[in-house]
Order: sequence, then structure tokens, then C-alpha cells
Amino acid sequence: MAETQAQRLGRIEEKIDKITDNLNIMATEVAVIHTKVEDLEVRREESHARANRFSERLDHMHECMHDVKATVGLSTKIMYGVGAAVGAAFINELVKLI
Repeated sequence: MAETQAQRLGRIEEKIDKITDNLNIMATEVAVIHTKVEDLEVRREESHARANRFSERLDHMHECMHDVKATVGLSTKIMYGVGAAVGAAFINELVKLI
């Protein structure tokens, strides 16, 4: 009976050793996963900062485009005015010739 008791204790000890080894492996894997999660968090923050910079650039471009639109609109109105004046002068000269 003492022999079987010793064998049983030996098997229990082997199982405890296996469990300990597996726990050590899991602890290592958890540390690696933790490192990867921290890296992903840093990258996420960098992505948000980059997206915010792009948004600021787009806002600036929108403001510039609004200014360009106003300038082009004014230039178009001036050109129509000049065209109308030239057209009126041309028609006036034609009327004088007839």
C-alpha cells in the first residue's frame, strides 16, 4: 500500500509540475499580449492625432476655397461688366455707322 501511495503522490507531483509549467507559459504569453495591446494603444492615439491634423488641413482648405470662390465670383462680375460695356460701345459704333 505504501508503494501505491508513493506512486500516487508521484503522479500528483507530475501533474502539479505540468500545471506550473503551463502557468509559466501562460504568464509569458500574457506579458507578450499586454505589450502588443500597449503598442496598439499608442498606434491608436497616433492615428487619432493624424486624423485630427488632416481634419485641420481640410478645414483650412475649405476656408481657402471659400475665399477663392468669392474672388472668382467678383472677377466674373467685373468681366461681365467690362464685356457689357465693350458690347454696348461696339453696338453704339455700329449704330453710328448705319
